[in-house]
Amino acid sequence: MPKTHSYHDYLIKSLQQIEEAAAYIQAILEEKETESELLLTVLKDVVKAQNKISIMTEDEQHNWEKLQELLKASGGEEIYRFIGLLKTLGLKTDIAVSEGKNPDTSILESSSRVESCKF
Repeated sequence: MPKTHSYHDYLIKSLQQIEEAAAYIQAILEEKETESELLLTVLKDVVKAQNKISIMTEDEQHNWEKLQELLKASGGEEIYRFIGLLKTLGLKTDIAVSEGKNPDTSILESSSRVESCKF
């Protein structure tokens, strides 16, 4: 009897490649019809795949927990409205791997230090 493989297992394995993780987040941000829970699901998948929870500082873990709460409450509405405004202004977001950064460092840095999101 042939074995079947879980798509979610495959997805998590592919998201271990930081470039794939960046493309996955970028794709959800470019969706025309947003689903309220999808952004949070995508971020959870990336965090799980990157296996970063165990190495996050206490502050970074708190930020991640707070972000989850905010996204559960709003469905990412503010983020999508911000991206919509950027499009109106002729701008766009670009999620990319940080240059000169080791992919093993924490993915959730304070907003003043985030280098992976270009506008």
